[in-house]
Amino acid sequence: AVWTLIALDYSIEAYQGLHYSVDMFLGGIVTCLLWHLTAPLEIEGELEQLQKEKQRKEGGGGNTARALPLDATVVAMYAAPAILAFLILAVFPEAYVNYFAIGYSLVAGVMFKKHGFSNLLQHELLCMLMFTIGVYL
Repeated sequence: AVWTLIALDYSIEAYQGLHYSVDMFLGGIVTCLLWHLTAPLEIEGELEQLQKEKQRKEGGGGNTARALPLDATVVAMYAAPAILAFLILAVFPEAYVNYFAIGYSLVAGVMFKKHGFSNLLQHELLCMLMFTIGVYL
């Protein structure tokens, strides 16, 4: 599937010229495919381990995992790094970017120490990657 998407990308570029949006869309698809491929290799965080143990104690039969309810706290936890990354790109001078990168790295280290490699930590690291690539490239 990945090679088909790459061939599609090259054919679109060959026939219509370089289209940035097509590259970004297909790059997102390839990235999602790679993340799903490597998902079994990820280290579970404390929250996932606690949920599995709770499910075992309750005698939950299936392997289905229930998602946590989406409330304002969860939305704010995921929105804050993304909004700050956007503000770093759009508002702050380029001279301050390294300080923000250090701050994001420290927050990521604390989150990793407390909760392990969780989805929120992955989101925070991707936001840091977004603003560093956006500034330095």
